[in-house]
Amino acid sequence: EPAVRQALAADDPQLVMYEPMSLADAIGRGEAQRRFVLQLLSSFALTALALAALGLFGVLSYGVRLRAREFGIRMALGARAADVRRSVLHEGLRLTAAGVVVGVAGAWVMGRALSSILFHVQPLDPVVLAGSAACMFVVATAAAYLPARRATAADPMEALREA
Repeated sequence: EPAVRQALAADDPQLVMYEPMSLADAIGRGEAQRRFVLQLLSSFALTALALAALGLFGVLSYGVRLRAREFGIRMALGARAADVRRSVLHEGLRLTAAGVVVGVAGAWVMGRALSSILFHVQPLDPVVLAGSAACMFVVATAAAYLPARRATAADPMEALREA
């Protein structure tokens, strides 16, 4: 910085240098607001993903609890635990598919509004939409696994006694 000041003073003594900074710092200041907004949106997205996983887990857990007798009877009649688990996972993924369809429709509507803060990404970029949907299905599978496993814990004999 002192060398820059001396060079400017030698070139033109009337020039005043206020807050000297590197080009990278100047560009960084210009991008600071965009970076903040993107970090804020990312944290909201992660929170929404966690809430979606928690909500799906809760709905499926409640459904498994309500259908515990049904699962026990199915297993008493010969259904395999894997079939019961697959049934619960299928229900969770069906709910997720409906949510992904609604989410893509929402992304289509909101994409235009957010296009000013997207950097090198089109509002309806198929790679981003497919990646988001895939991420949601992975999270949904993980959220549905525990209730699906719990569904197979139903005792067939207990279910038959209660029926």
